Amino acid sequence: DGGLGDGTTNQHTSPVLVQGITSAEHVTVGFSFACAILTDGTAKCWGNNSVGQLGNGSSGATAGSLVPVDVTGLN
Repeated sequence: DGGLGDGTTNQHTSPVLVQGITSAEHVTVGFSFACAILTDGTAKCWGNNSVGQLGNGSSGATAGSLVPVDVTGLN
């Protein structure tokens, strides 16, 4: 589902760089998705989005993302 954030659905046995994330302060993972809080206070998520896990206002079987997307609606 793209939960690694490297732009692919490939499986890896070692860590990979997440595309576009260079300043993460915190990272959390769920079932087939992950999110990062960046040093500027914004958040990005990637992977499965079947029930809106990515926080960008979309959901559904085809709404996932292989790379990080902005989480919307944060103050």
